[in-house]
Order: sequence, then structure tokens, then C-alpha cells
Amino acid sequence: MKKIALPLGLVTATLLLLVAIYAPGLSGPFVFDDYSNATLMTIKEGSSASRWVEKALENKSGLLRRPVANLSFLVNHALDGYPSTLQTRSYKATNLLIHGINAVLCYVLVWQLLSLTRCNRQTAIFVASLAAAVWAIHPLQVSTVLYVTQRMTQLSATFSLLAVIGYLFVRSRPRKPLFTTLLAILAVGTCCALAVLSKENGALLPVLFVVCELTVLQSFPLSGRSDRKAAMLILAILPIALGMVYFFSHFNSLMSGYAVRDFDLYERVLSQIHVMGHYLKAILIPVPSHFGFYLDDMPVVRTASAATYAISAAFLAALGTALLLRRSAPLIAFAILWFFAGHLLESTVLPLELAFEHRNYLPLLGPALLVAVAIGNMQSETIRPRVLITIGLALVLTLSFVTLRRTTTWATMDSFLLSEVEFRSGSFRANSEMVAYLSFSGYHTDARNHLEMMKWRFAGDARLASLELLLTCRSGQLITAERKQSILSLAAEPSRNYESYRTFQKVAELKQSSACSLVGAQDMADIAEVGLRTALQAHPDNLGGINQWRMQYAVWLVAANQLEAAKQQIEQVLEASPNSTQALLSMANLELRRKNIALAEQYLRKLESHDHIFSGLRAPIEQLRQAIAAARQNQNVGTLQ
Repeated sequence: MKKIALPLGLVTATLLLLVAIYAPGLSGPFVFDDYSNATLMTIKEGSSASRWVEKALENKSGLLRRPVANLSFLVNHALDGYPSTLQTRSYKATNLLIHGINAVLCYVLVWQLLSLTRCNRQTAIFVASLAAAVWAIHPLQVSTVLYVTQRMTQLSATFSLLAVIGYLFVRSRPRKPLFTTLLAILAVGTCCALAVLSKENGALLPVLFVVCELTVLQSFPLSGRSDRKAAMLILAILPIALGMVYFFSHFNSLMSGYAVRDFDLYERVLSQIHVMGHYLKAILIPVPSHFGFYLDDMPVVRTASAATYAISAAFLAALGTALLLRRSAPLIAFAILWFFAGHLLESTVLPLELAFEHRNYLPLLGPALLVAVAIGNMQSETIRPRVLITIGLALVLTLSFVTLRRTTTWATMDSFLLSEVEFRSGSFRANSEMVAYLSFSGYHTDARNHLEMMKWRFAGDARLASLELLLTCRSGQLITAERKQSILSLAAEPSRNYESYRTFQKVAELKQSSACSLVGAQDMADIAEVGLRTALQAHPDNLGGINQWRMQYAVWLVAANQLEAAKQQIEQVLEASPNSTQALLSMANLELRRKNIALAEQYLRKLESHDHIFSGLRAPIEQLRQAIAAARQNQNVGTLQ
């Protein structure tokens, strides 16, 4: 009993401290895409199991739609009593609960690593407790835990940690019967699948297994051990080989996302060198100015500089050190390799946005372990254990103070945005969110003044066009000819076409909800036409982006009663993508509006021939079906009369 009392007490103290630190932020607002994701993941009381599965697959985030994380959002909604107005506290509290579970798993993993390297029990308790505490309490984690959407990252980390713990167990245990080994491999494989279905980061697990093999598992040789060979082959080598085959066979489609970025593959790789340097600076020097939810102010690096070479040399030296020390100091090697391996998916060649703090969620365990091991190794005849405990406690309390300060800024939208604008003044998103929030709160003059400042700071940025339109909607101002021309000219900026489309969508939602009555349908159609023309000229290979603009253009042509022109646009979408459910639905509704009931029925039959479990169009299709039936009935009544 005494053997588990101390570890249990230290872990419990960490969890209680974690709750106290994060308490101010639990009542904070949804941020960025939180609300849209949470709103999408709502369920009606009494819904069938199949409906739950359908809803979990409705979110289009990621390659695999992340159904495990989506299911957790649905559970949140159900436990809240199926409210129509979503409350953030339960969602953020659930994120904090998952973070606490992950902290315990980090402790277990580090303890396991220390056991495999035959570390003495006293040192193992200290290092495992400190590593888990530093990982859990570090202020960099705030923008994952309090950013509701990144429960996807958290759950992927949960199952990844379980998988690594399971892999180490399978590889290091004495010889077991084949059935037992296969059962353990199945359990680890299930955790891998759940990690990937929470977020695609789980695909890095085979690489993390290799990190284990290169470091702490060296003293457990494979020679003559078929069970260990099977575990390594099935869980590490084979998945990596299959992943490489998939990557190179789908290289063009995976790289197609660069069509909507203002950087290419080479520039992204150069930029990521600096981004990774920024991450490490924020981890090792945790001061408020190094953090930020919005990191879109990270510059695109077009050509290599002296700083690029210096940071690259430092990274290569760290990796080289890890490989050299993997036998003599396996924990240090593990910590270094874990951090870099954890960034292989999101911080290398894929055409993602440049930087987000939540990409460090699981990789942060590497630096946390490195710091804990470094402090633990300080023990000597002159430096007693009490001194090390004092140093560790001081570190945890310092991090706690910085994290508490940060969670407090997340308590309200006012304090959150003020903090972001203060520390990330070069972030377009932070400033545009401030404009939108001020306008939404009724402070239209302040919003207009902030927008004017942005026009000076971000001169020529196409996103200003849609932001101008958004402010015009909310402030109830007429869209003058001069303002409309300004919007049109800014919307024609090629490098920001994709971001401009996203903000245009927000305006479209306002207009469709009758919250933007002074901006006419023809105005919207004109702006969408410019966006479409720019997309066609700047990104002719990006079919998805072109179709998005074309569909928006068609929607507003219909609203402006230009039905024939709208039909031509939708037909072009269907010519390029014959199975586009959105285009088929729009065409059916258009033909119904034009009184062509037979054609509308034809498009409805095409829609019904597709599987809509992934499309999120079940309700609109049912509405279309009812509208066609009503129109057919009215037509029959008219014929009889």
C-alpha cells in the first residue's frame, strides 16, 4: 500500500492543481470554429443509434471525418439535455477531464520508460511525476484544452498514449503464448484505430513505436522471439510501409491543397523550420508574448536565411545527439525523437496552415521528459533529493502561474480577444475577430475604427473585402457604390481567395438569416462572381475551390431571380463533378422553382441513388421530396379544375 501511496498522492495533487488553474476558463466562449462544429454535432432526443452514427460522420473535418471525437460532442449535447442554445462549460469541462486522463497516462508511460531502463524507484517517481505535471500544466496546452474543437487532438492523444503503453508492454514482457500476444496486439491495434478516427495524428503511432525500438527497447532483443517480432512487424513496420505507399501513390492529390495557399511546398518546409523554432521557444521560455491562439502572423519564408540554416543545424544536432545517446542515455534520446516524430504529420510537407499551438499537445511530452530527466540527474552528494524536489516544485508553480494568467484571459470573449490582439498584433484573424465581435456587440463605430486600422496594417489583403461586407451587414449600413467597388477590388486578390471565400460564407449565413437585409442579393452575386473569376484565373486546377465559388454565385443568382444564369453555373459544377450532391440538390430546387416538376423529380432520383450518410443532406432532401409531392398535387388539382 505504501508503494502506491506516494505516486497516487503526487498524481492527485497534479490533477487538483490542474482543475484550479483551468477553472476560470471553463465558462469562456466558443472560439474560431468551435461553435460551427458544436452546432453540427447536436442530436434530437430519442434519436436512433443509426442517426447517432450518421451525425458522427456528418462533420467533414479530416480525411476520415473524425467520428470518435464527433461522437463525444454528441454525448455532451445529450448530457446537457439536448438544449437548443449550447453552453460552453460542459464542453470545456469534458476537455479538461480528458486532459486530466492524459496526464495520468503520461505518468504511466514515463514510469514504464523508467522501469525499462532500470531506474531506481525513488528517481522514477520523481521524474514521472515532474514530467507529467510539466506536460499537463504547461501554458502551451491552454489553446488545446479550452479550444473545444481540439478535443479531436486530445482524444487522439489518449488512444495514442494507450497504444504506446500497450506496445511497450507487449515488447518487454517475458515470453507469452501466441494467443496472448495476438490478443495484446489486437488491443494495441484497436487503440491505434481509435486514435486515427479521433484525428489523423494517430497515424504517427507506428513511428512512435519505432522511437521506442530505437531507445528504451534495445535491451529487449528480437532474436529468437517470434512474439516480439510479430508485434514489431504488425504494429510498426507494416503500417509505416503501407503509409509510405499511400503517400507516394496519392502524392498529387495530397499536395493539391497548395492551390489555395500563398506558399508552395518548398516555402512551407522552410517556414516550418522557423515555426518549430517558435514552438520550442514557447515551450522552453514560457512567457505570455510567446503564446497565441491565432498564429497566422507567422511569416512565410520564401528563401533560406542565416536563421534558417542555424535552426536547421540545431535540429540536426539534436537528432544526431539522440541517435548517438540512444544506448547510453535512452530516455534523453526518446524525449528528443518523440518531439520531432510527433510533428511529422502537421509540421512537414502537407499543405496545412503554417502554425497552431495544439500541434504540440502530445509532442510536448518529449521536452517535459527531457527537463524532468535533467533535474533528476542533478542528484549528487552535494545536491540532495530535497533540493531537487524544491526545484521541481518551483518549476511547476511557475508554469501554474503563467497558465492561470492565460486561462483567465479565456474567461470572456473581451479578455480573450484583447489578449490576442495585444500579443499577436500581426494576426489578421485576431484583428478580424475583434472587428466582428465589436460589431456583433453593437459597437459599430469601434468596429469601423478597428477595421480602418486593419486597412493600414494589412493593406491589399483580400480578406478585408469580406470583412468590410460583414461589418456593413451588422452595422445596418447601405452598401454604397464606392464601398461595393472597394470590396470587389479586394476580392480579386488571388493569394487570399480561399480565406476570402470563408468570410464570404459568414456574410452569406447572415444574409440568409435576414440579418443583412441592406446588402442586396445582386450585390452578393457580383462579389461571388469576382471571387469565382479570381479562382479560375489564379487556381485553375483547384476544382473544389472553383466549385465552391460557383455554387455561391448560383445561390445568389437565384436570389436575384436570374434563374437561367444560375442554372448554367450549376450545370458547370455537375459537368465537372457529376455526383455532387449539393449541386444536384440545388438543381432540383431550381427546376422546382421554374415549375419543371418532372426535371426536379429526375434530380431527386439521382440524389436518392447516392448514400447520404456522409453528406449531411438528409433533412434538405426530405424537404425537397415533400415540396415536389406538394407541387405535383397542386398540379393535379389544377388539371382537374
